[in-house]
Amino acid sequence: MILKEINLIQSQLKQYKDTHGKFTIEVAKQELLLTETQVKIADLLRSSGLGTNQKESEYHYLQALQRVARLESLTFLEKRPSLLYNQVPAHLGLCSLYRDQKSDQKAMEQLTKAHNLTQELITIEDSPGQQDRLGVILTTHGEILNTLQQATPEDSRSALDKQQ
Repeated sequence: MILKEINLIQSQLKQYKDTHGKFTIEVAKQELLLTETQVKIADLLRSSGLGTNQKESEYHYLQALQRVARLESLTFLEKRPSLLYNQVPAHLGLCSLYRDQKSDQKAMEQLTKAHNLTQELITIEDSPGQQDRLGVILTTHGEILNTLQQATPEDSRSALDKQQ
């Protein structure tokens, strides 16, 4: 079902670009919808099949991040919360994927990116949802540090400071 949505959105984007010959805000909205859909399918692939779909899952997460990065690079688009908001789930998904693969260092990198984006979102528009997401990120950060057995008192203080 979601794969059909991805193919439909991609064909609509291609048709719109072919018809109008330029990139517009409407195309950007479709691109953001496509990134959300790609994150959904990546989440489904990651959580199904006992790890047999991890490569495909990683592919869709990375595709979503590349699309958002391309949108950010367009000069007529301001940095908007929707661009940041679409990156966080992809980074969190990659973090979970890498944790499943026992690649804790890669997971920490993705988690740090998600944390920084969430912090930036909070400065733009604070909401309980953003605070909850930040709590999940910090909890996951602590779990990974405990797994690595590298948690230091300084890390604990840093996590508490971030949480406050």
